[in-house]
Amino acid sequence: MNRILFTFFWMFTVIPGNFSYGQGIASGLNANDCLELFYINSNNNLCYRQQSKPGGDWSDEFVYLDTVNRVYLEKNPDNSLELFYIDQDNDLYRARKDLPGNDWFPGDLFRKNVIAICIIPNSDEHLQMFYLLEDQSVKYRKQTNSEGIWSDE
Repeated sequence: MNRILFTFFWMFTVIPGNFSYGQGIASGLNANDCLELFYINSNNNLCYRQQSKPGGDWSDEFVYLDTVNRVYLEKNPDNSLELFYIDQDNDLYRARKDLPGNDWFPGDLFRKNVIAICIIPNSDEHLQMFYLLEDQSVKYRKQTNSEGIWSDE
């Protein structure tokens, strides 16, 4: 049985269950202070689990997508979560979850030919992103409002 061990606020948590960790993992707190977890399993599926309440039990594994290379998760100023993932074709997609308990909105194509990204909130907590393209150029985009609208390159 494989288990993932990660640290959060100086505490160790073991997520129960039988699942295998592949190439990426990302977690974040939703507006209800429950953790939401995305990970890429050994079959390159993007899988999802969430806590039922803060510090509570974990949901069963849900396969969100097939053939994903990398995964990133970040919180918006309105406490919604933004999920970014890079597929096997190096296309970057963005999905959003506005409220805890709601479903994730489907992923929309954000940019083609992306190798890696870095996401960080700025001083007003809006997200900004740097991404590396296949041609080794670096591009930048930022959120322009709290509804998750992003600037052009």
